[in-house]
Amino acid sequence: MVVIGPRRSGKSSLLQHEISNLLAAGVAENRVVHLNLEDERLLWPPTTLDELLQARAQLYPEVPLSETYFFLDEVQNAPHWEKFVRRLHDTPGTHIAITGSNSKMLATEVATALRGRGFPIEILPLSFAEYLAFTNIKPATAGPAKGRGQAAFQTYLTAGGFPETAGLTPQLARGILQNYYNTMIFRDVAERYGISQFYPLKYLLARVASSVGKPLSLRKITQDLRSQGYKIGNQLLYDLADMAEAGYFFKRIAKFDFSLAKREMSDKKAYFIDNGLINAITTLSAGNSGLLFENLVFWELYRRYGNLYTTDIYYYKDASYECDFVLYQEGGSPIPVQACYSLAHPDTRHREMKALIKACEACGAQEGWLITADEEGTETINNINIHVKAAWKWCLEP
Repeated sequence: MVVIGPRRSGKSSLLQHEISNLLAAGVAENRVVHLNLEDERLLWPPTTLDELLQARAQLYPEVPLSETYFFLDEVQNAPHWEKFVRRLHDTPGTHIAITGSNSKMLATEVATALRGRGFPIEILPLSFAEYLAFTNIKPATAGPAKGRGQAAFQTYLTAGGFPETAGLTPQLARGILQNYYNTMIFRDVAERYGISQFYPLKYLLARVASSVGKPLSLRKITQDLRSQGYKIGNQLLYDLADMAEAGYFFKRIAKFDFSLAKREMSDKKAYFIDNGLINAITTLSAGNSGLLFENLVFWELYRRYGNLYTTDIYYYKDASYECDFVLYQEGGSPIPVQACYSLAHPDTRHREMKALIKACEACGAQEGWLITADEEGTETINNINIHVKAAWKWCLEP
């Protein structure tokens, strides 16, 4: 079992829960080995993972290796961890669960080491439905409890879904999230890849967080850094972007096209991992509900339709119109999705509908979704069915 996700999203808690289940089912404690490989007392090198097996054998010589459950947390910190895990995996009877905070490394190295035998579980910050459960709010789409759920959605929109911050005051949550942010920078990017230039990395992340849903021009960001006196090449910033994405700061999507090659060559848009983290490192919460709303819709779409290896989410753009998302699996039927916080103003409604219809026509889609904060309904325009969905209710659908 390979549990992957951003730092502080609940990976270690999932391991602890699984260990508790094993002990409750009668598995003896001496058959369970649990180690956090980010412990500062573990120095790599000269410490090696093989010493874990030596220590286990000294403590419990009567317990065969083949009857042991191994739980290795933040495994990417140990050198050559993939070879060690493969060796354990090749011992019949062993059970192994590992966690890590680097999607690219685990996706490639686990696949290589275990030859497809790894079972990936991606843990993200809480969805809205999980947020309600976490804060003991019973979801309801009608009746007196409906208003409480809608109010919780507005809180979730700005506070985000990191479990430790759920229910905290904005001031306390902000401090915790800023600590997460700095730890993610140093542990999951700078330390992991040996990056010494912190400012370009922080500048890149701030630009991504403040321009969610807009084309990400790494060349323009490079030019801005050079104008500030930093000697930085184009390739370095592209590498930093790849490292930051692997470290779960954001996820990029391509422009929709039926041609895979054209999708890969297109400009990318980036969506930050969590709205609470955006507000902790920028000043966007005031008057930027549209940006936060689009970010929220993206991650809900990703939870439902994406996975560790592909998002299956794109955006549509032509000379005049732009649609936020297009759901598309290779060979399937596209579904354009527009995210708009409010359709109250007639001009806004006309613009968003027009862009969605254009995207449907260009993709050959017979239906499109328009996700809003509260409005809902169905319209047929140019023989295309437009489903207007209230986000707080849509997020609670199975």
